[in-house]
Amino acid sequence: MRRNHDHELWGESLRDGIRALERYTGGQDLPPPRCETPVFLFSAGWRCGSTLLQRLICSDERILVWGEPFGDLLPVHRLAQSVAFFRPDDPHAKYAIEQHEGELRSSWIANLNPGFHRLRLAHRAFFEELFAAAAQQRGYPRWGCKWTRLTAWHGYYLRWLYPEARFVFLVRHPLEAYASYHGRRWYLMRPSETVAGPGKFFRHWKITAGSFVKEREGLGALLVRYEDLVDSGEVIDQIAGRLGLRLDPSVLQARVGASKNKAAARLWWRLLCKLQTGEVCRALGYDPGGAARKVRAPK
Repeated sequence: MRRNHDHELWGESLRDGIRALERYTGGQDLPPPRCETPVFLFSAGWRCGSTLLQRLICSDERILVWGEPFGDLLPVHRLAQSVAFFRPDDPHAKYAIEQHEGELRSSWIANLNPGFHRLRLAHRAFFEELFAAAAQQRGYPRWGCKWTRLTAWHGYYLRWLYPEARFVFLVRHPLEAYASYHGRRWYLMRPSETVAGPGKFFRHWKITAGSFVKEREGLGALLVRYEDLVDSGEVIDQIAGRLGLRLDPSVLQARVGASKNKAAARLWWRLLCKLQTGEVCRALGYDPGGAARKVRAPK
């Protein structure tokens, strides 16, 4: 059954749809946004350290990073999906108002639409009013969002709205992440689907992390491993440089909301992890079926 959140079914279609829209709207100037360089932090599911990284970014008092806003209602997924299937020579283009000639009352107007540029402005207005304006009202000139349900495919949609946006992709060894998550049943999509058990958890990790590996270069994203984040000042410097922020490393010493009941990785979890995530793990420098430990990241 096809589901709205099933990115494997339409992820690349979203990327291709946005590329088609970029050809239609690329020559049209956008009015300047409230912030030209919002920060979009994508995490490969839960318990990967996304809140820790969010707090680190917020240690620069010029930026407010919203935390999974309305995440299990999938607002960004659904907005993005509404433009996922545009294509070159799209039939909607010829029905745009700017292409119309003659009087409305005597013309074929059954499919008349406001045009792709206006569509782009309308989509950006959602983020401007909900996130940018709310941040500026509280004295923050810059803003961002962190998400645990988005894939890299959604990054193309967000970049269409904010061409100068900065992207950070965060991953953690899936065994470590699941050991921290174990016992929870959080919604992937409210109200019908929760992520319970390692199978569903590893599948979500594979989809999100796999998209990060595949599309990081296309989006100019910085890919960060949690293990390196908490163990390397060099990684913090890289994040600060990429985002143009002044970050306080001491934030990492306080683990607010850290899991208190972390389970040990069980043998069958390891076997399942190896089966479901092996290829993506190896691309990230992880041993998929062994102990959930750090290994040298690939260059």
